[in-house]
Amino acid sequence: MPVSESHTNAFVLTALSVSVGLFFALNGTFKLTPAISEDMHKILKKDFVQFAKVFPLNKQLGWKPKGKVYRKTVGSLEVVCGLLLALIPGPLKLISNVVLLLLMGLEFYTHCILKNDISRYSTSVTFALLLACRLVIYYQGYQRTKCSNVEKIKVAEREKSDTQKKED
Repeated sequence: MPVSESHTNAFVLTALSVSVGLFFALNGTFKLTPAISEDMHKILKKDFVQFAKVFPLNKQLGWKPKGKVYRKTVGSLEVVCGLLLALIPGPLKLISNVVLLLLMGLEFYTHCILKNDISRYSTSVTFALLLACRLVIYYQGYQRTKCSNVEKIKVAEREKSDTQKKED
């Protein structure tokens, strides 16, 4: 039995959602607790002190977050959005996808401002691309469904019109 394009898109969308979502949940957990890796947690604690210094809205808001608050906020968002992306169906996936994409943009900006080596932010670029691909695949499926529904309405209207003409 041939596999339809919509089934393939649904499979790819699910695979991306689960794998990328679980990555972010794990990555956020590293930021929140040393339970999984003490070394990684220590490195991230030091990094976020530097990241807070170049927070992009410092000038606009007149506020600079503390490294600990910044790290815990980003980590919490990654865990929550990652789990939503991996496990929860519906519009929350789309919102989570956008939030994670914005976080990756923020991470990319931060590393560029700090003039870090590309190896420091290549993962964020990779996952930003995966999140963008997920959005494109979602949008394609949405458009296909929308077009299909419009076509069904047109067919129903034609059939109704033909039935009325035969009755007259």
